[in-house]
Formats: sequence, C-alpha cells, structure tokens
Amino acid sequence: MASIVVLGAALGGLQTALLLAADGHQVTVLERDPHPAPSDPDAVWSHWHRPGIPQLRLTHLPLARWLQLAEAHLPALVAQMTEAGAVRMNVLAPEPGLRGGLLAADARFDTLAARRCLLEHAATRAAVAAGVRIERGIVCRGLRSPGGGRITGPPAPGRRAPHVTGVETSTGPLEADLVVDCTGRRSLLPSWLRDIGVPGPVEEVGRRGFTYCCRYFRSADGALPARTFPLLAEHGSLGLLRIRADHGTYSLGLISRSDDHELRRLLRHERAWSAAVRRFPGADAWLEGPAHHRRRPDHGRPHRPQADPVRRRRRTPLCHRAGGRRRRVGGHRADHRAWAGDEPAAQCAAA
Repeated sequence: MASIVVLGAALGGLQTALLLAADGHQVTVLERDPHPAPSDPDAVWSHWHRPGIPQLRLTHLPLARWLQLAEAHLPALVAQMTEAGAVRMNVLAPEPGLRGGLLAADARFDTLAARRCLLEHAATRAAVAAGVRIERGIVCRGLRSPGGGRITGPPAPGRRAPHVTGVETSTGPLEADLVVDCTGRRSLLPSWLRDIGVPGPVEEVGRRGFTYCCRYFRSADGALPARTFPLLAEHGSLGLLRIRADHGTYSLGLISRSDDHELRRLLRHERAWSAAVRRFPGADAWLEGPAHHRRRPDHGRPHRPQADPVRRRRRTPLCHRAGGRRRRVGGHRADHRAWAGDEPAAQCAAA
C-alpha cells in the first residue's frame, strides 16, 4: 500500500483519489480552499464559497463517456450523485430532429445532469466514505526531493533524476510515495519541477475563442419548459445552450466570440441577456421560471450572473468568453445598444 497525495479536491482530484483508494492505497487530498461543503444540496449552491473553482456555478454537463467509465470503475460515485439529485439523461432524446424512439445502442449517450457544485459535493461524500482523507485550507508550496542540483538536460550516465518524496505545504512538509497534481489549468507544477532540478515540461496552450454567459432557473413543477429542444441552437453569431440540471433546475447559456468585448459587457446585464435569449425561437418559455440565484453568505443579496472565460479567469455574469467584434444576428448586424440594461445578471466564462 502506497501513501499518495492528491493536490486539488475538485471533481478531477476526488475521482483520482477514489480510483487510488479502490486499489488499496492510503490517499490524502489537499485543497487550498478552506470551506467544506454544506450538508444540504441547496446550501451547496447558495453558500459554498469555492474561490478556487470560478466555474462552480456555470453551466455544466459531463460527457457521456465519463458516465460509462464512472459506472464501470466508480459505481458508488454514480450512486452518490444520483441520490443527491443528479438526473440521468440522454443527450439525443430532446433533439427535435430525432425520429422514432431511442435505440438500445443509444444508451452510450446517457450522462448525469446536475449543477457542478452538487456533483462535487456528492464526490466529496463518496471520497470520505471510501476512506480518503481530505485536508482543506492547505496550500502546496512545492515538491520535496532529497536530491540537489539542477538538471538542464538528460541525466548524466550513472546520475539519477530527482525523486519526489512528498510536498511542502503551508502547514509543513508531507511525505508521500506518489504526488498527483489535479490543480487544473493554473497548476504550478512546471515551476515546482524546475525548483528541484527537473526541466519544465513542454506546454501547448491555445484559445478556444468563445465566451458563454449563463443563468440557472428553477421550474415550478420540476418539468422542463419543452419536451423537445436542441441542446445547442444557433442564431447568427450567437449560440444558445439549454442544459437540464438537478432538483427542477436548468441553465441557459449564450455563446459568443471572446474578443467581442462590447457584447460580453452587455450580456452581463439581465435585460440585455434576456433580450438576446428571446431572439431564439421558442426561448421565451425558458425565461418564465424564477432565476436560481446564489445568495452571498456575507450579504444575503442575490449573486449576479457570472461570467468566466474558458480560460477560467473570473468574470461577473454568466458569460463565457469568445472572439470576434462584428456579428450578424438574423441576417443583420446586432444593435447592442438595444440590449442594454441596468442590472448585471449573468455569469460569464471564456475559452
């Protein structure tokens, strides 16, 4: 049995910890955010402070391939998420172009739909139940290695590369047989490796060039506003995502170009965001449900819709950043001034 440290207690780190624990290893997960998840699912949405996950309340839908792997290797996790309220859905089922019922082979397009914060909360509970130790409020400062000196190329004959024996943290050193970095895009691993004499890895970084601005709504009766609808609809240079979630909630996300700064600014306002959604046929019904705001635990005020580029930098409204200045909507250049509003309303994210 090995002693393993996993860095990061988001979905990637927790599932990594679950797989390692299932193999019989002793696993400790270190998370820099200090606040544990509330026990109540609604409180997870409204009161869980997770600054390290800026996309926590943005539109989220796991890939169908993820569910196949999770059911095969982490069935307890799938059960925990389902018990928490995640809804099994087939991404093909609502498409209006689908003729006839689903085939047996179409089950491979099933996934679990839920708000990301609920999925992470369920994964945390599954990890704790599996014996994983989760330490919050601890910042990793670097890697521990008994070797010295820096390696600028391949190790010389007879000289071994530095061996990682643990991590340096804000509360002191922690020994480990293996360290797994699951801190995501903003990982400091390249600099940590250089600090112990290992040449930094080659990184390839690219921009996706789009932004999405999103809001969550709660259905009064738990049903979606329509039985058939495209998950992604296009209207000129805008796209509209409609994603089902847990406990009668669903999200709407507007997709635009990340370099269209004027549009990104306007879509952070509720009036402009709603006006843009209404440009899509049949979308009015999706705006009738009450908006599902996060309540700030410190002020008790509704959380403004968030915006965050796929680059995962924080934005205030439900928008995802993309690129492009000029666009046509319905065959005409969009008049952004007609969308202007007073209340910032959406969360944004850019890629």
